[in-house]
Amino acid sequence: MAIPLLESWSGARATDLAPAVATVLNHSIGHTVALKINSRLRQRANAIGYCHELPETRYVWHVYPTGGVSLLCKRLAAELESCVDLETPVDRILVDEGRVVGVHANGREIPAAAVVSTAPVHILSRMVTGTDALRPLARFRYRPMVFANLRFTGRGYLPDTMLWTPDEGAPFFRLTETPLSMPWLAPSGHTLITADLGCDVGDAIWTSSDEELGERCLQHMSWIPNIRQRYLGCRVVRSAVAYPVFLNEYEQDRQALARSTGVEGLYSVGRNGEFAHWLMEDVYWRSLNAMRQLVRDRLAPAA
Repeated sequence: MAIPLLESWSGARATDLAPAVATVLNHSIGHTVALKINSRLRQRANAIGYCHELPETRYVWHVYPTGGVSLLCKRLAAELESCVDLETPVDRILVDEGRVVGVHANGREIPAAAVVSTAPVHILSRMVTGTDALRPLARFRYRPMVFANLRFTGRGYLPDTMLWTPDEGAPFFRLTETPLSMPWLAPSGHTLITADLGCDVGDAIWTSSDEELGERCLQHMSWIPNIRQRYLGCRVVRSAVAYPVFLNEYEQDRQALARSTGVEGLYSVGRNGEFAHWLMEDVYWRSLNAMRQLVRDRLAPAA
């Protein structure tokens, strides 16, 4: 299949699905409908469409823990506090003869047998020294996004947890009411609707205030009864690196990255590190499997 040239969310026209997108459609329409019905009845966001690492069944659903995703990192690092250095950014990854030998961080070189990176791949390519293996990744692009989180009294404004909005005049292309499937994400009697807005860094959407973006979104949500009377405010999150942009010009390099970074001992994981739109659960399992492979590689006897 061809890779769509996604120059912008609003103006681009995709003629075919990219392989990276098409491969997420694993099941029949009937199976998907059955999961959606189960999700509605049980008020749980079943794993549908994008989940690869776990089976798509009524027993598997998407969950955000109380306290946020950072809770997972805190639990994982709890027994490794003496080994964790915070606010010590790595500015170089050192490679010799095709394998990682260390990193340069906070003004000093630290020997390392392996390096695990979650950096966006176009940034990772600039960090690696001693090899040109990652140079093609410098061309990879990510789409900036603005996420407007609108707070309301009441709940159940959207017909489903996620609603795509094809209205060309709207500033957003998708609305998400997560408390429909994960009620603990908002206080009782309240809800949160997230509007996804495509943009470029520095443009009118990116630079608008939280209040301005909230107002713009409300103007295109008038189909919800009494929406203004129930509105409590808006808080905006801006991300310069949000979604991968799939281009024909680097599709072969993307497929190569999916197999390996090309550097022994260098692992690129996570949504940005794999240049893929993985869900949180998939990121967890894929990263865990990568680390298990790292341990196997380290323990394997030398040839």
